[in-house]
Amino acid sequence: FIFFMATATGKLWDRVWHLVHRFDTFWSPPHLYVAIMTLFTGLLVAGIAFTPHFRQWYGPAVRMPLFPFKVPGALIILGGGLVALSITIMLDNFWHTAFGLDETQWSMPHDMLAWDWFIIITGFIAARLAFRRYYPIGWITNVVIAILMLEFLCPPVLGPFYLMYSPGL
Repeated sequence: FIFFMATATGKLWDRVWHLVHRFDTFWSPPHLYVAIMTLFTGLLVAGIAFTPHFRQWYGPAVRMPLFPFKVPGALIILGGGLVALSITIMLDNFWHTAFGLDETQWSMPHDMLAWDWFIIITGFIAARLAFRRYYPIGWITNVVIAILMLEFLCPPVLGPFYLMYSPGL
């Protein structure tokens, strides 16, 4: 819930911010907010992954290099997406510093952000599906999962055709 709310409010705030403030630094309040909330979400997921009592609930585990224990696949997907998102945020900082704000919405880091968010959503869904053994999934949850999957699948797959804005806008 924290990640979804931070992503939704951060993206909206970022769009409004750039409409009324001249782009002078990447670390505007909305960008800083999204980075901090991504870090917070990553720490929560890491806390689950490093706590044996919690990680056992998230399905089958596999050996990972550098980890002395097996990690559930759902947490690998989720954690990998959060690490990739953190790297992409740093790349986006470099990109905006080099090219400014007035570059395409589908620059390399923006495309990477869309794919990172999709991987993270896939990880959250995998974690929820693994958890169904302890807490069954109702039809409302299935509908929410389907909507989330479609919502986060459209941007990376459709690329520049998703939300294709007119030049006048």
